[in-house]
Amino acid sequence: MKNILIISCIIFFFSQNLLSQSAINVIQSEKLTQLIKNDTIFQKFAGNVIIEYSNFKIQSDTILIDEYKELIQAWGNTHIVNDTLNCKSDSIDIKQKNNEITFHDNCVIKTNNMLIRSPKIQYNYKKETIKYSDNGEVVTNQYTINSKIFTHYIKSNNSEFSQNVMLKNNDYNIESNNIKYDGDILYFLGDTKITSDDLYINCKKGFLKESESLVISEGLDLYVDSIIVRANNLIRNLNNDENIFHQNVEVLIDSSTIIFGDKLVQMNNQSKITENCYIKLLNEKDSTLIRGKEINLDEEKNLTINEDVIILGKNIKGSCGDMCFTSNYQIIDMYKNPVIWLEKTQITGKEIQLQTTDNNLDSIYIPSDAFIISPVDSLNCYNQIKGNVLKGNFENNEIQHVTISGNSEMHYFDNNKEQESYLMLNQVQSSTIQLFFKQKNMKKVIFLDEIDSKSFDLKKDQITDMMDRNIYLEGFYLHPQIN
Repeated sequence: MKNILIISCIIFFFSQNLLSQSAINVIQSEKLTQLIKNDTIFQKFAGNVIIEYSNFKIQSDTILIDEYKELIQAWGNTHIVNDTLNCKSDSIDIKQKNNEITFHDNCVIKTNNMLIRSPKIQYNYKKETIKYSDNGEVVTNQYTINSKIFTHYIKSNNSEFSQNVMLKNNDYNIESNNIKYDGDILYFLGDTKITSDDLYINCKKGFLKESESLVISEGLDLYVDSIIVRANNLIRNLNNDENIFHQNVEVLIDSSTIIFGDKLVQMNNQSKITENCYIKLLNEKDSTLIRGKEINLDEEKNLTINEDVIILGKNIKGSCGDMCFTSNYQIIDMYKNPVIWLEKTQITGKEIQLQTTDNNLDSIYIPSDAFIISPVDSLNCYNQIKGNVLKGNFENNEIQHVTISGNSEMHYFDNNKEQESYLMLNQVQSSTIQLFFKQKNMKKVIFLDEIDSKSFDLKKDQITDMMDRNIYLEGFYLHPQIN
């Protein structure tokens, strides 16, 4: 009896297919009944129903077909397959005029090496598009992507995700409003957050190529180990964990210490900033710029500036070959012919160490070959002090006190009160010399344990011709001052 029913159904539908939009062939059914709803006759098939429609094979517990073959409904363990799709859901609606299948509840579709889940999925089999608009999940070989809205184009294998998009894989979590995926490259547009175990990125535009590279081209803020990196562009090589930042690079060490440049390369916990690079030190009243050929930052956050280093600040200028920041950027060491200027006063040494607090100068230390040169107002000559070790203190970024010890010498000039055309040159040797400043000018000198002193008069108009008189200490050299 069952076989007779199935055969009769097949004959019935074949006879009706002459006027239908797509062939509907009933392959299997345990029961057939007829219903009338809103003056429309429906054929209801129940029990392990299998039909063929267009290029689909549909299996379900129950299938309902209207007399015009415009509407097909199926519910209960519904399963649809063709050459490109494998679909399961609790129920479906097929509207032939719209060329559309709507899947309802517990929907799962497999196609193009991806798994699509949502409470409701729409499939247009003429346009070959799959959509959901009420939240869903897509799983690929590389990613799991959740979003509110999703469209997949089967022929091109392109997908679009929008609104509350969340992507996860082994390396990254990505949150964005718009993501496009072509099966190989994932593009994101709009406010996007990218996180991993060791970094956090905010950006506006970019793409991720599976297992190869992450490229960001707009609105980049990268957070790693309390440091913020900003730039126009980032290329992150996933094979060797290398980051290359380009254009308008900013590295925010903290709110008052910022590194600038046009290129930053990060690899093996080392950062190198090049091309127009400099560091800006901010304090409450001033900012100081320090330039160099390249700036390096290691995993301990120690910072070095290499080659042709220049310091430009309101109260201090300087230059050296190399510079190093340590102790949380509170100690600045200058190497290779270091020189600093405090207003017109030049200070040199074999090495110079500056200590700061909140990027304000706190003290200066020169361990060897200390030399101070200061011009005498309105005279073409210079006071000079040299010794082994120099220690000095600052207040409000202005020098207050300096002590020079170890074989100290000083040559300084006084106006001759009795003869206006003459100067008095004083030459003093002492174990320790103390200098006191007021408003950036030297106001007081104290010699401790004075060893030797002498003085003699010099004619003012012959000062420049009197180098043979040893008016300058050995090692005297005026560096070209930086403006």
